[in-house]
Amino acid sequence: MSENIVYAAGGVLWRIVEGKLRILLIHRTQYRDVTLPKGKVDPGETLAETAVREIHEETGIRVSLGVPVGVSTYHMPSKRDKIVHYWAAEATDAAIKASSFVPNKEIAALEWVSAKKARAKLSYPVDVEILDKFLEIRDKDVLRT
Repeated sequence: MSENIVYAAGGVLWRIVEGKLRILLIHRTQYRDVTLPKGKVDPGETLAETAVREIHEETGIRVSLGVPVGVSTYHMPSKRDKIVHYWAAEATDAAIKASSFVPNKEIAALEWVSAKKARAKLSYPVDVEILDKFLEIRDKDVLRT
């Protein structure tokens, strides 16, 4: 792996509420933005392991990953490139009830919204692209593995 590249992984957390798709957005405190849960790979960790760990750390929700959704690449303020791999991740009712999330110095709030609202609220175009890829896959009814 190149030292000039930061690798990360995350997910599009989703659930069905009263027959309607809901997407989980995170409101980050430090950056004052709205994004999808993700984070940097720890040494010795696979991308999928990173996605599961980061989703749990940021949301308190334990998930099993579904299908890969896509990869986003962008330049960070540090001039390094960041490559983020995303998976579909269904949040079950039991996992949500068991969540230990409380607002903290990293994540100010979690918000379940419709796909349309998610598109409007996401702070970054790369996140909107990942959401759009997720929705294309959802329309093929193949989110779960």
